[in-house]
Amino acid sequence: MMSAEDDEARPLLLNPSDPYLHHHTASHHVNAGDTIRTYHRRWYMLAVITVLNLSNGMIWMTFSTIADSVSKFYNISTAQCNWLSIVFMVTTIVLAVPAMWVLDKRGFQAVFILSALLNGFGAALRIISTIEQIPTPYKYTVLLLGQTLAGCAQPFIMFAPTKLAALWFSAGHRTFANMIGSTANPVGIMLGTVLSAVIVPDSTLAHHHIPLLMEVFAAPAFLAVVMLFFVRSSLPPTPPSVSAAEQHMPFWIGIKKILCNRSYIILALCYGGGMGLLSTLVTILEQLMCPTGYTDSFIGLCGALLFGVGMLGAALLSIIVDRFRKYEEAAKVSYAICACFLVAFMLLVIYPHLNYLLAILCGAIGFFGLALNPLCLELSVESTFPVDEATSAGFLVLSGQIQALIYTVLMTVGASPVIICHIGSQIINSYAVLGFIVVVAIVTVLFLLFYKCDYRRLQFEQQLQAEDICRSFESRFQSHVSPVVS
Repeated sequence: MMSAEDDEARPLLLNPSDPYLHHHTASHHVNAGDTIRTYHRRWYMLAVITVLNLSNGMIWMTFSTIADSVSKFYNISTAQCNWLSIVFMVTTIVLAVPAMWVLDKRGFQAVFILSALLNGFGAALRIISTIEQIPTPYKYTVLLLGQTLAGCAQPFIMFAPTKLAALWFSAGHRTFANMIGSTANPVGIMLGTVLSAVIVPDSTLAHHHIPLLMEVFAAPAFLAVVMLFFVRSSLPPTPPSVSAAEQHMPFWIGIKKILCNRSYIILALCYGGGMGLLSTLVTILEQLMCPTGYTDSFIGLCGALLFGVGMLGAALLSIIVDRFRKYEEAAKVSYAICACFLVAFMLLVIYPHLNYLLAILCGAIGFFGLALNPLCLELSVESTFPVDEATSAGFLVLSGQIQALIYTVLMTVGASPVIICHIGSQIINSYAVLGFIVVVAIVTVLFLLFYKCDYRRLQFEQQLQAEDICRSFESRFQSHVSPVVS
């Protein structure tokens, strides 16, 4: 066992008579007088889930900005190319509940092994799909199978950061740790969009560039497999916070509990709407911008700004929220500002020669939009405690994937071919763009007016701390009174 960080160790604030004491987390036997401490190993655990999320995001959005080159290399249509991304949403929806159950019952070791192997095999199949000896009609099938395997890994990976932050990190660093783990997926998407445009600059040499692209993108997935050998346990020897020492509700009872929680349902709908709209925007970004005359390299830059600046926004806001604990207020402000920039982008993207303005809008959407990811995941835990963190976060991510699938399909319905762009490209119907804007307005108003967080986890921790302070004063008073009485 590695040494604990002494500056973060402190007495465990638990009441021995409290009924919660007898329902502690599996593998954690906690008694009053034990210490809460964090371990250096937590950073390695966070690094594993970060690499997994990063590589999975890269694989997911590999083709969003090079749809024309992919269509030419595999001899497929734009719709078939879109399914290389959509399949991730489908697999997440199908495997959501099993992924939550595995996280709840088997822990991080099982999840890391399963997701890393699925992700690694998926990346390997993508490389195999570029081999010249494979007949062209079968190349797309192999590619789609590789995408599907990587997509099967996604729910296990994306549901884990919130639980990891809760069980390995102290209360003052949970949001920051959650931010690193959960935003690794958007950062992977950013790297996917940028590197794809760099490695495959045009469709004329796609037969040379796409095999290289698959090999480069497989490296992080293979690295995650190697990192598995150094994961020794799912839980730290002692909990990092009083809430981490708490026994969560049984899996199915927890699901029933959150489905009856009004504030959580509103959060799931609004978070799912926001993340679904952002995922849809990234998926159809080329189809939105290319017909207006914007190049693949500029489209890739817009994607990079969205996720790169978004990572900065998520980091800054996570640090602030960890200090002041204003989760709801920060989330509502970010949501409202992001919605305004998103509507502006959708209204202006149909006009040519607005490169600078569109780039600024993409950066602003990312700064406020991606900051919502760790905030809303933490709000889900606060709203549902003591439901397992993977279950609370899992249904939020599931809501996002379901809505992303619906919006992506609806946005491409009625799309018409356009000859001014690339082979197989389509222009998005103007009514679909209008519908996109209407959905943005609806989910924003719903979140701002009707969502209210109960802060159950924070209240639980504060209550135990208050009880511990009272017991401390009582023991000191008795120690001073006893000599006088004797």
